[in-house]
Amino acid sequence: MRKLRNFLEYKEKHGNCNVPQKYPDNPGLGRWGDNQKSQHKKLYDDKPTHLTIERIQHLVSVGFDFRQHKKGKKMIE
Repeated sequence: MRKLRNFLEYKEKHGNCNVPQKYPDNPGLGRWGDNQKSQHKKLYDDKPTHLTIERIQHLVSVGFDFRQHKKGKKMIE
């Protein structure tokens, strides 16, 4: 839950939910976001994962974006 709190703090501070993979203020937060996306992909590829549908719904409800983005591509807010 600590990373989720950090994610919500990032959203409040930056006005978006797009934590960079290498976020210098909290490197672990970027890794956490990548891990959520990886676990989400595993779920939909029918591979073992600890991510539940309920967790996905909660993350989406607070603005988490599970789409995988290519490096160097700027996201449109």
